[in-house]
Amino acid sequence: AMIRERFKFDWTTQVRADVTRDPDLVELSAGATLFREGDQGEHMYVLVSGTADITVKGRLVEQAGHGTIIGELAVLDPCRRSATVTAETDGRLLALDGPDFLELLNAGPELSGRMLDRYREHLV
Repeated sequence: AMIRERFKFDWTTQVRADVTRDPDLVELSAGATLFREGDQGEHMYVLVSGTADITVKGRLVEQAGHGTIIGELAVLDPCRRSATVTAETDGRLLALDGPDFLELLNAGPELSGRMLDRYREHLV
């Protein structure tokens, strides 16, 4: 199984700089599940600390670390979650809803470009 590393960008700094209201902080203990494949989603998350495993149909597809965006498709399209995210270590995540996410994308072309690059990765 190939484990892809998401592109390196400090989303935590970007969120704090460009979102006008304070996002919710979610604390997750090692072994806890953030969401499961098939769940309905309304938030995306930015991993502030800790690590998480992302699995699809029980197969590890990615190990997420600091600054990784998780679950962003849920704020763009009201679809079910396509993966399960489980904390590998204790961690903290910023929770963003659709308006927060759009505010980030509107913050500047660099950020929007990075997001488009990320979506291209998923389509390949």
